[in-house]
Amino acid sequence: MSKAAKKKVGKKKVGKKKAVKKAAAKKKPAAKKKPAAKKKPAAKKKPAAKKKPAAKKKPAVKKQPKKIGQFAIAPKLDVSDFILEPFQTRFPILGDGFSLEVVRITNFEWGGGLGALCRLRVGEHTEEARLWLLGREQMDSNWDEVQATLDRWCARVRAMSAEAIQRGGIEALEPWAPLDPDELERRWAEYLATARPETPEQTEQRRRAALEQAYAAFPRLAEHVQSVWGLTLPRTLAVYHAFHLAIASLPSAVHEASCTWPGGIIERLGPRGWELQLRDGLDERVHVRFRQDPPEMLSFAWGNSDGQHFGFWYDTAEQAIAVVHNYARDSAETWIVGDHPLSVCRQRWHYDEPPSGETGFSTRLYLEELEWFEAEEQRVAGKASADALASRPQLLGGPGSIPAAKLPLDIDGRVDAYRNDPDTVQAWMTQAREQLDAGEPAFALALGRELHWFDHDRYREQAGALLVAAYEALGRSAHAGILRAHLAHRDEPSVGVYERPTEGEDDE
Repeated sequence: MSKAAKKKVGKKKVGKKKAVKKAAAKKKPAAKKKPAAKKKPAAKKKPAAKKKPAAKKKPAVKKQPKKIGQFAIAPKLDVSDFILEPFQTRFPILGDGFSLEVVRITNFEWGGGLGALCRLRVGEHTEEARLWLLGREQMDSNWDEVQATLDRWCARVRAMSAEAIQRGGIEALEPWAPLDPDELERRWAEYLATARPETPEQTEQRRRAALEQAYAAFPRLAEHVQSVWGLTLPRTLAVYHAFHLAIASLPSAVHEASCTWPGGIIERLGPRGWELQLRDGLDERVHVRFRQDPPEMLSFAWGNSDGQHFGFWYDTAEQAIAVVHNYARDSAETWIVGDHPLSVCRQRWHYDEPPSGETGFSTRLYLEELEWFEAEEQRVAGKASADALASRPQLLGGPGSIPAAKLPLDIDGRVDAYRNDPDTVQAWMTQAREQLDAGEPAFALALGRELHWFDHDRYREQAGALLVAAYEALGRSAHAGILRAHLAHRDEPSVGVYERPTEGEDDE
């Protein structure tokens, strides 16, 4: 109902029958709406705070190159004092009116070389260039020979005139720049006059005297090896001994060129070698016999790392058929080197060519001497066959055995079984023993060889007995005896069996 209609309504009359007068309830007037509250004026927004200007970045502080001795080293370059030492003492090179100095070492890689930014000053003239202070070839050369070559280079540079230096420029001064063949031969002749100051007749006499001495000493050693090891020593070992006698008077860089040295059984031929006594309780058959060496190996030389040693390989006691080597402190596997002992002396260059520049002079002289003795070795050599040994199916840890055996699985499968499946390995050893008892020792020989190399506590005793029995069944009593001695002394902390003279005894 509208507000206007409500105003016209008075009192309503009620019907007569009811005769009841009711006063119409007066309706309260609608409450007046309160006036809407006035909206407060919106608060004025504060002006946005002014952003502070971004702080200026401080200029990056340049890292100062580290220094080793007098040389600044480029950042993140890892180079040892040992590599830098030859240059610390030779730079700067000061000549008549010029100087050559190292500004900064810029490059170094063991397989690549050592590079440096160098500066040449000639009067008012200055130039810079990167020179290789050491090349890849020098990194693999005899260190004494590298330093001797650097000395000769420094002397040549100092002797040059300032005019010649400036005319050639700094890059012509690199120590290992390739030489003209005629110049290389001229320098070789100079080196030879110092390293081997002999006439051709004197050189021949020195070599033949060494052969005579070695051949005279050989019978006693051969008899000793036969008596102790039960093995026949090839006459070629006398030539190997003679070669080392012959080069002993040459500079140390020459007789160390191959990084191999006589050792093992040849120690008896050294100064007072026959006076050497065994340490208490030891057996000479374990001299230079490392833990995983096969009984077929007889050591006569050392290498220069990781327990590398060289020896003859004997399938039977009567004949050494090859020369082998073993890195005892690396994989301890036995690998084939060649037919005769002097193959040891060439082994270093089997994969890489000898250095060809001035740093190769000592190697060149070594190989020249070696070639003469190799001809003598071929003259006295008996039958040998490293190729035949290499052609056999490989056993775990070394060359194959004869008679050959058909082994279960492949090498990887057998290794997995040796590690993780002793029940299967036990079944193989039982099978090998049964075949051995039936007069078929091939499986016992091959399995015993592999387990000897694998050298696990779980199999050691049983596998050792199996291998000894296999050698005996084949009539190889020398091998069986070597193995028994090895098993008895396998835990010795040293492979040297001789008492060494106390300090001062050698001077008597």
